[in-house]
Amino acid sequence: MDPFRERREVRGGGGGRRRARRTARGRGRRRRGRRPRRPTPIAAVKPPKRRKRKPSPDTPRTAFDIRPPAPRQSLLDAWQRIPHRVKWLGYHATAALAGWRLGWVDWGTDTAAWYANGHWLSPSAFALYGLGTVVVALYRRSRGWVWLAAWTAAIPVSSVVAGVLLYGTGYHP
Repeated sequence: MDPFRERREVRGGGGGRRRARRTARGRGRRRRGRRPRRPTPIAAVKPPKRRKRKPSPDTPRTAFDIRPPAPRQSLLDAWQRIPHRVKWLGYHATAALAGWRLGWVDWGTDTAAWYANGHWLSPSAFALYGLGTVVVALYRRSRGWVWLAAWTAAIPVSSVVAGVLLYGTGYHP
């Protein structure tokens, strides 16, 4: 049984296909009726696309989030809620970045390579030990100072630590 047979008979088309007549533009046009569509298999049917809506501020962030939305807060409150470790990381990362711009990270890498070559007990090494002690003492002492002065004192310490860590990766400026 052909499910499209009734359609063909109603439209007046016979069992066979007719050739389309060519027009002046070269395209073919059918004169009577059109060819019936074949039914698409179930596997080929795609579900319709759904538009994503913007969530309102009152909706939870995920399906299982039952916490109430965060209350509005001032910038000072937001700063105080940041964990201390994240603040510490930002503080020293920016100090190391400033040291990178000054070339102190590369100096720390070169110094680590110089020590690795066996210059542990040379007079220059003792001068560097003294310099390092003064820098670390200044860094520790400056914690209670104004923020900008304390951050400036952290630049050499953070830069040398970053330079020594980069020496282990094979980085050579």
